[in-house]
Amino acid sequence: MNLREPTTLPAANKFIGGIS
Repeated sequence: MNLREPTTLPAANKFIGGIS
């Protein structure tokens, strides 16, 4: 997972939000 990519930011945010 590349957090450098802007398109991955929202995806990672959703992923983390789903875990929390």
